[in-house]
Amino acid sequence: MAARTAILVTRPLGDGLEEAVALCEAAGYSVVSTVSRGRSRRAKYGLGEGTVERLEEAAGRLGPDVVVLDELLKPSQNYNLASRLHTSILDREALILEIFGRRATSDESRLQVRLAQMRYEMSRATEEGAPPQVARAPGPADNIACGVHVCRQDDAL
Repeated sequence: MAARTAILVTRPLGDGLEEAVALCEAAGYSVVSTVSRGRSRRAKYGLGEGTVERLEEAAGRLGPDVVVLDELLKPSQNYNLASRLHTSILDREALILEIFGRRATSDESRLQVRLAQMRYEMSRATEEGAPPQVARAPGPADNIACGVHVCRQDDAL
């Protein structure tokens, strides 16, 4: 199976870059490009406009499976970035949950990871304007539907 591709957004600080690349590889992603972010941050994206523009250009040129940000994003920031870049966005927490999911070997550990993923998704869905998928503009129904879906999966586990 071919490795999935990722663009990594991180700060260019020594070992931090190596660690972020290693996390991507542990989750099964091959980093095809790295975009360094500056100190400037805008609430809409969690990144400065210049970083977003460089990321948009790289994503358009390379067509990665995901864009990985080596930090935590608010759900609305994740949604805004995904809408602008037309690709999936993983923040550090979601990436780590993917790693745990790949490495879980027993039924119990797989269930524990899935429960952690659902709790992560539920916490993101409770913030207004944070739908679980990037398909259309968010609305209140998305949050309710996501909460019901996650609760049903939680009950099934």
